[in-house]
Amino acid sequence: MEGISVVPTDYEWYTPSYEKLLTHKLLRTDWRVQSIDELQFRDGNATPGANMLRKMLCMVFPPAACFLNTALVPTGSVRMMEDCSGGFDFLGWRGSKQGVHAYWDMFYRISPKNHSLLADGKKGG
Repeated sequence: MEGISVVPTDYEWYTPSYEKLLTHKLLRTDWRVQSIDELQFRDGNATPGANMLRKMLCMVFPPAACFLNTALVPTGSVRMMEDCSGGFDFLGWRGSKQGVHAYWDMFYRISPKNHSLLADGKKGG
């Protein structure tokens, strides 16, 4: 996609240093979303009890631990999950199993850090 050449100066992230990026059409805004509801991330797919049983299975059969990736994402946050080919997904707090994730894939890597989506950095509740 081609870069934009004009950005309204009332954008909160706009600074004079963006002028150089704009002149070379290196600035893009097509990835921006208007609200949290427009973000694309994976819904929770497990329960805390099922994750505990999975971890117990890994104690009985240690090679299984290489395949198990779990995460607990709090309200108002996302966590990044990478695959072996450089792709990524975000894990979120939507769905019937809110924020509890489990994946059996040795090539997935889940970041240990949660990233808050709330502007003031407060935890959701």
